Amino acid sequence: MRIAGARNLDAKIAARRVVRRTALVEAGGWAEWCICEDAELGLRLLERGHEAVYVPETLGLGVLPADFAAYKSQRSRWAYGAVRIMCGHARALFLGGTRLTFMQRLHFITGWLPWFGDALHLLFTIAMAAWSLGMLLHPENFPAPATVLLLPVLLVNGFLLLRTWTLYSARVPCGVTDRLAAMTASMALVPTVGASILYGLISSKRPFLRTCKIQSAHSLYNALKPVIMELFLFLLLLTLLIAMLAVSPHAGTGFRLWCLLLALHSTPYLAAVGMSYLSQSEKKHLFTS
Repeated sequence: MRIAGARNLDAKIAARRVVRRTALVEAGGWAEWCICEDAELGLRLLERGHEAVYVPETLGLGVLPADFAAYKSQRSRWAYGAVRIMCGHARALFLGGTRLTFMQRLHFITGWLPWFGDALHLLFTIAMAAWSLGMLLHPENFPAPATVLLLPVLLVNGFLLLRTWTLYSARVPCGVTDRLAAMTASMALVPTVGASILYGLISSKRPFLRTCKIQSAHSLYNALKPVIMELFLFLLLLTLLIAMLAVSPHAGTGFRLWCLLLALHSTPYLAAVGMSYLSQSEKKHLFTS
């Protein structure tokens, strides 16, 4: 639990309140323009020289998202809110001029930076689909990218998977099955986070949507409705991959690497569909048990 506005207070006393009322009033209250108002308030408090104190004591309990659709909605709000906070506090985060220390600025920026990678993944997926379609319809104008260009991209994908596995192994006390499940759940959120980051860069009008904490009835429709975009992109990439392998089954190394990259980039969309279906299947088990 982070206690904002707790400067010069004993940690035991600070643990009794999440945000000091005087600090909240001094900072100007909650920012009604931001849908991640707690993170935004914490940044403003730090900009004014207050400190955040961690107290290892449970002060309240929350309810987790009811299903994958609610999980997506929550993470989408966090990603969109992070972009709007970075835009609203760009001067303080990137140029200084406040009482934020260099390390505080670094932690805020690097904490949200990986989500911009998800936005690039989404854009790259769309670009890959367009180029693959060109390779099928006009192969003379759309050759397979050179191997020297594809290998670094494949290595980066492999490094990211290895990094995630290593972090879970080092920091989260869980077994192999739980690590794989957590990695799959994280991968399933890549399209959602990517779309939310891109939307946050061009619009500031998104309303606050409360995360649903109540389970809905189990059905295939409820499982597929939250992942229509992911299902469409997965089927598109899969169709393009099958068509390319059927048309040029014996092409060169660059072509094979392109097909491999196409398959790898389809995995987050497949993971999203799978996670949504599994969350509905779990509800069915709960309703029938």
